[in-house]
Amino acid sequence: MKVTKQSQSQKLDYSFVEETFDKKNQLNESEILFIYIGNNKYNNNRNSSCITLNKKEININVSYEIKNGDITIYANLDGFENETEEKGYLSFKINGKSMSPKIYVINNTVVGTFNANYYNLNNLTISYYGNTNYLEKTITIPLKE
Repeated sequence: MKVTKQSQSQKLDYSFVEETFDKKNQLNESEILFIYIGNNKYNNNRNSSCITLNKKEININVSYEIKNGDITIYANLDGFENETEEKGYLSFKINGKSMSPKIYVINNTVVGTFNANYYNLNNLTISYYGNTNYLEKTITIPLKE
């Protein structure tokens, strides 16, 4: 992307070259590299800066029922700023085994029903994958029949 800034006496060209994510940076921190390509009056230059992206945290409220050999899991996500924004995806695991592919969150709630007879029901893990506005979150709860 190229940005041009016009002032009264000169025209300066700036080039935004790339955004990099460096694993050594902390969570929600990205490094941006800026390169000024220069012109006939000014030399080129490059500089980088770390910025913090302020992602918000959500809460996952879970309930479940075991009936007729099935377990139905209700995951309600709380903390979204508005109803129309994209929420992201969530998945369920029982005893560490994936029960579902990523399920898109609609109206802040995800419901999944699975055959409970195949599993020794010890624990349930709910993973929210996050998005550009919200942090990832995983919770694990014990299951009791």
